[in-house]
Amino acid sequence: MQQLRLGKRFECFLKEVTHLGLMHGRDYAAGQRIAGWLVQEKFDGLRCLWTGTELVSRNGERFNAPAWFTAGLPAGVPLDGELYAGVGSLGRISNLLARHKSGKDVDWQGVRFMVFDAPTVRGCFSDRAWFLRGIDAPHTEIVATSAVESLTKLRVALKRLHKAGGEGFILRDPSAPYVAGRTGTVLKFKSKSLY
Repeated sequence: MQQLRLGKRFECFLKEVTHLGLMHGRDYAAGQRIAGWLVQEKFDGLRCLWTGTELVSRNGERFNAPAWFTAGLPAGVPLDGELYAGVGSLGRISNLLARHKSGKDVDWQGVRFMVFDAPTVRGCFSDRAWFLRGIDAPHTEIVATSAVESLTKLRVALKRLHKAGGEGFILRDPSAPYVAGRTGTVLKFKSKSLY
């Protein structure tokens, strides 16, 4: 396989990533060990993949994103994320973009591409999260990653997030590679995780 050089620290395999290659998490279950794991906010958005050339849904349907929206996204480097326009916006985004595949500029106003992973960057999640820090695209936001301090603090943070209208967290094993399909190295930490 060919490799794309991404600077001294990062390499990326030039392979096609499709919606079938997306990684999906499991629900957190009481007692699972998460010491040393990383946490990201889980946004209630529309999952999508930047293939390196275009945005597609998790079902493989192409989003007709205007060029100004995808400007600055890395050519040839797939990015895993969500289209998000704020708390409670999933229905609006779904109607405007998913069902109609609209390319109208007005439909994309206020939408952000929230990126949380880079499927083809070599290494573990910590390496991929570090790579994402170098992406600077106008309508893209890299989802912040921090260390899990304790289950107690995570539950307090989740209650605070819920009060603000947020959905939950994604817990990630920092040593895990990106794999297609459902995996236990990515855990959804939502309201039922409080009890």
